[in-house]
Amino acid sequence: MSDTPDYRELFLAESSDFIEAITQGLLNLERDPGDTNSLESVFRGAHSLKGMAGAMAYSSTVEVTHRMEELIGQIRSGQRTADRALLDLLLEVVDVLRLLIDDESSGRPAAYAAMVLDRLAAAQTSGRRAGPVPITSSGGPDADDSEPHSRSGAPLVRVSVVLAEDCVLTAVRAYMVLQTLAGFGEVVGTEPDTLVIDDESFGHEFAVLLETPADPADLNRAALGVTEVARVDVTVVDAGGSGPAGESGGDAEGGPGHLTIAERQTVRVAVAHLDALVDLVGEVVTIRSRLERIASEVGSRELDAVVEDLERVARELRHGVLRTRTVPVGNVFGRFAKVVRDLARALGKDVRFETAGLDVELDRIVLDEIGDPVLHLLRNSIDHGIESAGLRHKRGKSAAAHICLSAMRERDAVRISVSDDGGGIDPQKVWRKAVAQGLVRADQRSAHTDADVLNLVFVSGFSTASEVSEVSGRGVGMDVVKATVERIGGSVSIQSAIGQGTSVDLLLPVSVAIVQALLVCSSGQIFAFPLSAVDEVSSEGDEATAAGHEREGAPMPPVSLHRLDELMGLPRLDADAGSERVLVLSDAHGVRRGVVTGEVLGRSEIVVKPISRLFAHTRGVSGVAVLADGGLALVVDPRTLFASGEGTR
Repeated sequence: MSDTPDYRELFLAESSDFIEAITQGLLNLERDPGDTNSLESVFRGAHSLKGMAGAMAYSSTVEVTHRMEELIGQIRSGQRTADRALLDLLLEVVDVLRLLIDDESSGRPAAYAAMVLDRLAAAQTSGRRAGPVPITSSGGPDADDSEPHSRSGAPLVRVSVVLAEDCVLTAVRAYMVLQTLAGFGEVVGTEPDTLVIDDESFGHEFAVLLETPADPADLNRAALGVTEVARVDVTVVDAGGSGPAGESGGDAEGGPGHLTIAERQTVRVAVAHLDALVDLVGEVVTIRSRLERIASEVGSRELDAVVEDLERVARELRHGVLRTRTVPVGNVFGRFAKVVRDLARALGKDVRFETAGLDVELDRIVLDEIGDPVLHLLRNSIDHGIESAGLRHKRGKSAAAHICLSAMRERDAVRISVSDDGGGIDPQKVWRKAVAQGLVRADQRSAHTDADVLNLVFVSGFSTASEVSEVSGRGVGMDVVKATVERIGGSVSIQSAIGQGTSVDLLLPVSVAIVQALLVCSSGQIFAFPLSAVDEVSSEGDEATAAGHEREGAPMPPVSLHRLDELMGLPRLDADAGSERVLVLSDAHGVRRGVVTGEVLGRSEIVVKPISRLFAHTRGVSGVAVLADGGLALVVDPRTLFASGEGTR
């Protein structure tokens, strides 16, 4: 394999996955040195990365991963333990590997290899036990050479695999087969042993013993789906409690109800291709809206039926494309574990980091944007939120602090929370600091709730830190967090209790490409309000809404009224007077405001296009949308629409 752009792109994508797996495995070993699954994951990741780098002729990466692999092999063979010093070194090596891969893939000299090679060599000769500890087979210490049998009651099958003669990375392909088969049941052994497979000294044939209720034909098809697998034979060794033994080979068809390779395969798609696909779906949505308008004008039943079919197809296509663009938040959350570990150790704090909701999915664009804000919130929690060990002891808290990064789906949004059990934020301290910095006047305190005061931390340049450190304290960060989140259509809120901890919530849209909107016309301009922000549309007149009214028999509190034309700096037209409506908007904090608009045109599915950078800071507008008649609608951003008191009545 040569270092061509196509191969290089594939290598960079797959090597990133292996490095993340190695990092997570090492962090798991740090928490539980006896975690054999994590140890195997680290070993196989290093071995696979070495093989891939060798195929690309990245010699420095090969040398470092080989040394790393040998050290991990000593742990696997029982010659040494996974102590803290060794795991620290291996985690440092992972950081260096990232730099090495960047350098060698870019054609730059690999200057970082020397930083760790000597340390790896020294570690390899020190800390070893006097003699190797023998490893038992998968059957346990009492295993014998008798015929294998099922231990769980599920059928025990033997999957014999023959790799293609021209296969170079035999251990990598064997590992891929093992991973594929593991999805069907429990791998109880291999022939030859995994150590022999890892050393690539098994030729091109190996076998896997698997306890599984799956149909042999499904196993056969799954293993054949792995690249460079030439032949697969599946034999039931022990039928267990599931019926008679059988045999499968070649291209046998699988039975219903079992997971097949077609349901398990994934493919990497360039981001640019997905973006282009979203644009095309947006065009389909626009064309569907135009046809719907034409159908209503023509009055043709046949055309109406076609429009209905097109609407169904467009809806399914939109859903499918958006699902393609969404990825689990775990893809980003996993990167923070090592950052939290390293920073906590640098500050001398004991922190237990947990994540939740890793399978919640977000639009790739949204997920890319929130990486830095979440990182800043985590750094703030460790540096400012978590107390010293002595102070935690005085307060009766556990020595290990707790930080949780979680994600939760809420209707058409996702809530990401960063919470800690630290000292919390004192509103009085924030207020005194804000007064000292001239942000507020001391005599205004009674007009602000504690929640209002806490929101002052999002003001640019504001910081409660008593001193500036390398981590924080410069007053730069929380305002950037808020600006970044709001730029992608989200919002930020903060809750804190003194002595108990702090939680910062990011409420984010699942997708930023296609949204449901309510179209209104004001001063001759069409505006699109995100439907998720509209609480109700009142036709009772603005005075009734401002004074309070009833909805479904329940009294509704009064709301402040704002004229949309005045908020947007547009002239008021007499033509709007007879069709004015009040849109009651609710924000993430439950604050309700009324917006007086002209005619309400109806609900529509719109494709949001970003506005030019020249207008990126325009208050109240987050994008534009092309309408069915080819006209443009300004997409309203409710979070910035009320930045000042303009238009208030």
